[in-house]
Amino acid sequence: MIRRKFISVGVLLLLFTGIFCGCSRYSVPESEKNSEKQKESSKMNGREDGQEDEKQDPFTKAEEDSQMVYSMSHGAKKPNRNKNGEIKPFIYRGGEFSMGYTFNAEGKGKTIGFLLFVNGKPQPYRIDDNGEEKYCHIFSIADNKDEDFVIHFTPKEGKKGETLQVMIDGIYHAGYLPDMKETSGWGFYHSHMPMEYHLKMRADASGDAATVSKNIIKKFKVQEQKVSRKFLTEELVEQGYPEVTTEMLEQGDYHGITYDGQPEFDYLNVKGKKKVHVVYKVCGRSGVAYRTTFFINHQPVSDTADVKFSKGGMAVIEADIDIEALKENGAFYAITVPEYTGRYSGSDVTLDVLKSNSILLYQKEGN
Repeated sequence: MIRRKFISVGVLLLLFTGIFCGCSRYSVPESEKNSEKQKESSKMNGREDGQEDEKQDPFTKAEEDSQMVYSMSHGAKKPNRNKNGEIKPFIYRGGEFSMGYTFNAEGKGKTIGFLLFVNGKPQPYRIDDNGEEKYCHIFSIADNKDEDFVIHFTPKEGKKGETLQVMIDGIYHAGYLPDMKETSGWGFYHSHMPMEYHLKMRADASGDAATVSKNIIKKFKVQEQKVSRKFLTEELVEQGYPEVTTEMLEQGDYHGITYDGQPEFDYLNVKGKKKVHVVYKVCGRSGVAYRTTFFINHQPVSDTADVKFSKGGMAVIEADIDIEALKENGAFYAITVPEYTGRYSGSDVTLDVLKSNSILLYQKEGN
């Protein structure tokens, strides 16, 4: 299955069109533009060039300036399907697993990157027979041209008889960072589009435990708290959501992030700081496990927080970013993967893979 995301000016349409072996396009309401509540294959108002006028709200300016349509699609190449057209689970028989993959993208963004998650945890993979394992491989975009490659990975966990969730998250123009001279914003660069597959284990996983560099993230802490009224009516509103009620928590998922107690949407000058305290809050459907990892420049830099919500609960994930260990400017974000996405237990509830806005951590030049 291949999903395709389109972003254009002044167009919010709901379309269902067949491309390759199956493609869906969805719209995102205007109110969700700044919240990362982006469904698969969206048409949204947006700006691509990452530029920002500091005297004007960047999202308002985006509506005025952008005239460029861009799109991306990605998915497994020729997957097996059942009689209803649904993709069957892939089969793992031991050793290294391989799956064919394809993508197509166009627009001002020049790159696309792919993160791989197995049961919600980042999984390194190769794309060449003798290539290097990485958590994110970034490809150059040739406008509107199908590009094929093969993903190779050895699962780090899973026992014979289990079925694992395999999530592949595409990051649009993953190679972009604001230079803080001509560009300081993101537009829709680093927007994401996940695809979910399943891997049926006919053998135990044989990969070594994944190693994640943790020299940048310190004092990583996870706890579950009761959702407060302040979080619903104030903090989420600051993150771009409309006011959320407790009843809405069972109908979707919500998240918000602060840096030293403040929401940030584009960049954070860390010059002179020894650390930045990050607090990431996630709430959603009770009884569902949500797994969250922090990233810098598309590399995991933390453990994966695993929280299954009780009703009215939320995960609070805190950490300090060690600025002295940050050797270069970096794009920081969090990704949260629910244990399953799409329609929840046959209901109309849709659970999403969540990505916080990318924030540039940079050292401002001069005094």
